[in-house]
Amino acid sequence: LALEQTDFELDTVLGKVCALVAGKAQDKDLELVMAMDPGLSCTQMLRGDPTRVAQALLNYLGNAVKFTERGSILLRGRVLEDSATDLLVRFEVQDTGIGIAPEALPRLFDAFEQADGSITRRHGGAGLGLTINRRLAQLMGGAVGVESTPGVGSLFWITVRLGKSAAPLTVRVSAGLRGRRVLLADDLPEARAALGDMLSVLGLRTTAVESGAAALEAIVAADATDDPFDLILLDWRMPVLDGLETARCLRDLALARSPVGVLVTAYDGQNLREAARQAGLYTVLVKPVTLSVLHDALAQAMQRPNGQGPATLSPSAAERTLRRDYRGARVLLAEDNVINQEVALELLREVGLTADLAVDGAQAVEKAQQIAY
Repeated sequence: LALEQTDFELDTVLGKVCALVAGKAQDKDLELVMAMDPGLSCTQMLRGDPTRVAQALLNYLGNAVKFTERGSILLRGRVLEDSATDLLVRFEVQDTGIGIAPEALPRLFDAFEQADGSITRRHGGAGLGLTINRRLAQLMGGAVGVESTPGVGSLFWITVRLGKSAAPLTVRVSAGLRGRRVLLADDLPEARAALGDMLSVLGLRTTAVESGAAALEAIVAADATDDPFDLILLDWRMPVLDGLETARCLRDLALARSPVGVLVTAYDGQNLREAARQAGLYTVLVKPVTLSVLHDALAQAMQRPNGQGPATLSPSAAERTLRRDYRGARVLLAEDNVINQEVALELLREVGLTADLAVDGAQAVEKAQQIAY
């Protein structure tokens, strides 16, 4: 295996990886949270093999979703070593799943190993992803490891050495954001900390609370001063008073200046977006939120008087390129999972591609012999 050496933006890689597992996490009602060192994903371009980094993280995240029935999954990244030419980065995936018995831990990264046979029968797979991750870590100058407690959850980690690109990565913070005051309400401490770090990187003055009731109290108190909140980010599924109910209460308050509201959720859906709009919120952000997505959403929100405007974000540059340059192109999708089939076909057709489906490899070969995709 030869590793690619190319410049890449970590934020983009992380966004793609999380998008690939977000659907399955939502199906199981799991909250997916991303927490990166603020300086890791926003200060510079990195150099290495983004595809292999993504593959390693996807192997860990896929397992975490598979073996977690309730709770949350946290993807964390931090810098262990920082030299003039490269970084040693540690990525961690922590879940609240079934955990692993201590006697099984030493064998986990061996080929075709799982914790026990019943897990293989129940969840499928041969444990090969962990072996692949060990090999990828070795190739990228790092290592792998795991910490786990049965019934509590597991933490899988991988370290990789990534070069510093000569190409600078400039975080262009909108002039309409810097210095603004924002209130963040989320009951999950990990999500609150992760979003708070990103808001600080964007130059926002952030206050974080853990409930809808606390958010309303903070807004009323700030409104009585000459420094009210400009923005409020509300997690949807908070206990007692969720994000939508908090927004409705906020709308009924007699405020001198109402903050622009954004709903943050791990569970996307058109009905939720419509409910957010009716509650007076500007837009919906789906967790895990990357720095660039957060910046663009908040910048657009602040450009609208009183937050009035569409509760959707503009298409990404990649989507615009597909629509412009490849509309009508014929694509063959080979996928055996019914849910993945529906999602992928919808996404492909949404950007103007003509998509055919093969339910297995044999059917894909047959179709490819008949049609020039």
